[in-house]
Amino acid sequence: MSSNRSSGGVRGRDHHVRQRRDAALERTRSITKTVGVASVAAVAAFGIYLSRALPGHSATSTATTTTGSTGSGSTAVTPSGGSTSAGAGSPTQLTPPSSPPAQSQSQAPVVSGSS
Repeated sequence: MSSNRSSGGVRGRDHHVRQRRDAALERTRSITKTVGVASVAAVAAFGIYLSRALPGHSATSTATTTTGSTGSGSTAVTPSGGSTSAGAGSPTQLTPPSSPPAQSQSQAPVVSGSS
């Protein structure tokens, strides 16, 4: 008379080993996915930081306008012939400079090497 317990015990061990293996693979997949997502997030954050830190490479640009005088009551003539008050704030209109830019006779500085 053969006992089913001995053959059932082997199957039970195999099943237990498979469950442990599957659980280990699932943990490995979870860790790998977490590391991948964290790496992508770190690269994105570093890219955003660098884009704002380097001059001239800003992801968001801010427009700065100046008026021709320091007083708030100056007016500018619009192309249609009307006038607008600079004190009211017209950020899209620029006034030309009162004199042309002066040319510099000095040479540009030479920079060599890296810092």
